[in-house]
Amino acid sequence: MTRFFEEFLREAEKRESRRKKEQKKKTETREEKVKKVRRKIKKKPIASRKLEVKLPAKPKLSFLKRKKSVPKPQLIQQQYKYDYVERCNGYTYAFDLMNRLLYVWIGKDRREIEESTWGCLEALRKLATISEIHVVGDYVSVLDDRFGQFTVRFADYKFTKEEADFTVNNIAIAAKLHLTERTPVVVGDLEGFRVQCKKDLVGKTTQLVAVRLRKIPDLVELLRERVAAKLLTCVLTRLPTVFIGEPGSGKTTALNSTLLKLLAIFPKLNISVVETSAELRFPTGFSVHRTVCTGYISTEEALRKAFTTERPDILVLGELTDEVDIWMNFVRSGQACLTTFHSPDPPTFVRHISMKMNAYALDFFKLIVHCSRTTDSLGRRYYRINAAYIIDSQNKPHLLTELSEEEFLKILEEDYGERTPVVSSGNRLFDKKSLYMYIKANISKTISI
Repeated sequence: MTRFFEEFLREAEKRESRRKKEQKKKTETREEKVKKVRRKIKKKPIASRKLEVKLPAKPKLSFLKRKKSVPKPQLIQQQYKYDYVERCNGYTYAFDLMNRLLYVWIGKDRREIEESTWGCLEALRKLATISEIHVVGDYVSVLDDRFGQFTVRFADYKFTKEEADFTVNNIAIAAKLHLTERTPVVVGDLEGFRVQCKKDLVGKTTQLVAVRLRKIPDLVELLRERVAAKLLTCVLTRLPTVFIGEPGSGKTTALNSTLLKLLAIFPKLNISVVETSAELRFPTGFSVHRTVCTGYISTEEALRKAFTTERPDILVLGELTDEVDIWMNFVRSGQACLTTFHSPDPPTFVRHISMKMNAYALDFFKLIVHCSRTTDSLGRRYYRINAAYIIDSQNKPHLLTELSEEEFLKILEEDYGERTPVVSSGNRLFDKKSLYMYIKANISKTISI
């Protein structure tokens, strides 16, 4: 009995404690719940709280598998047809003689090309057989002494109009030329070339003409030795001399050859030269006084000063244009003088110059040298002296090639006997015959520039 009651009491106590707990849970306020949650959060460290972020699945990497090699697209190469290939100074030149095209491979990067004064034209300048370079916008052409005229195509470089403007301006600056809209045409020398830079104010394009300064030919290459000796004798006998021909026919070259031969035979000659642009070339070590008229002094004033102050043995005018009056004064004074004039042939020259002078031209020009240029179908040019005429006192022309030595000396003695040569032999003056014989004996002498 007692045992039964003890078990009964235990069960009752358990039920009572269970009831109290359930009642306590029911009576628990919301604030106590919040406090419990806060206590749990404080007990748990922050680092242990993990943020679950779903990341995209990583690609599977396999180091054993090789990637498939994708072939690079090949550049489209243009096929060039050419007949002659030449390499010079790292550049390659290919001549297409049928289509008159010159392909040039520069083989340098763009930065190196732009740092050069001539730009991509440097490749054309380096080839010694190219005598002329013409640039009009992005169009480039050259004249080759062997094959003639060609249009230039740069195979590995694009020559644009903007690059042409940049290159021409660089060349003008290097040649110390002031190329502006006020002075749209300038001429100068640069690295063995005579360059003409031009701005086309209408078409807004820049242009360039670069002509290589060639070696001046010896006079005996243009004329036979006897004819050359006769020509030099006429010049030193104070006969006013003119070289005529069309533009680009070699008048200035023939004049330069004559002056160089005179200096080779008579190195003590005093020569005065007046030019609008420095075209004639002379070596150093000789008494050659040059005046280039570039605006600060007129041609007439330069001629007067050279005639009165420099005391020349020979006076040279680069080109006769409007200076006919002062030329007539020089001829009347007996001054030995030479010049050039644009005229296709002697009859046209006599007619035009007579109209300028209001006088008969042959009274003031006693030696006329006719120069000419021929161009073949390929564009190659050939220069020569067609004829040289001596004018007698009756204004009758005689070809120097057809005159014998006796006839030539007879004209000099009878018609120009009062004119003494400008050179002497020691303490005595030359007469006409001894001067001719001396020149003939020393005609092989040359000087180099």
